[in-house]
Amino acid sequence: MHQDALTHLSLKLPHLREMFSQLSPVELPTKQEVEIPLAVTEIIVSQMLSGPSADVIFSRLIAKAIGTGNSKPWHLTEKEIMECGISRRKAFAIINFGTAFDSDPARFSDWPTLAHESLVREVSGFWGLSRWSADILGLSYFGNPDVFPASDGTLVRAIKAACANTEVGAEEWDIDGASPYRSLLARYLWKSIDTGFWQQSV
Repeated sequence: MHQDALTHLSLKLPHLREMFSQLSPVELPTKQEVEIPLAVTEIIVSQMLSGPSADVIFSRLIAKAIGTGNSKPWHLTEKEIMECGISRRKAFAIINFGTAFDSDPARFSDWPTLAHESLVREVSGFWGLSRWSADILGLSYFGNPDVFPASDGTLVRAIKAACANTEVGAEEWDIDGASPYRSLLARYLWKSIDTGFWQQSV
């Protein structure tokens, strides 16, 4: 399956063939066994932060929850969440979503299997969540193979770097043509930034 996906991406985006070759293997996403409010909490924490910074703050939040006897971080108070280095707006979003989940878990039971646009509508209905939140939830937690979070800051940087290195303008990218493997494309582009691939290619 992975090789078929990579062949498809290489045909649709030939200017990225060297990136695909040099950075392989990158795996297709798989469904994660994690509570939905915990996944959403991690997504909220990661908004507008680099991966390493978000990981540190999320780990701090989990430790705080354990240390206060709360197994679920959204059960912490706003003040306790903010003490972990999280803004008031993010703290409110975390508690708001967690409270909604606790009050009616059945409402969220079909989220992992929803068509992506339906998931986007559901997720975006919560304060502080957006299409980007739904994209990350679908790709990184629900294992959807065909999600491309176009507004993601790191992907925007990766596309800009790729354009500069390949002399192929962004308007020439056939991202829709990368379907049904757009999640794998996103993962390769994320890895290209994480590894400094484009600096090495100069």
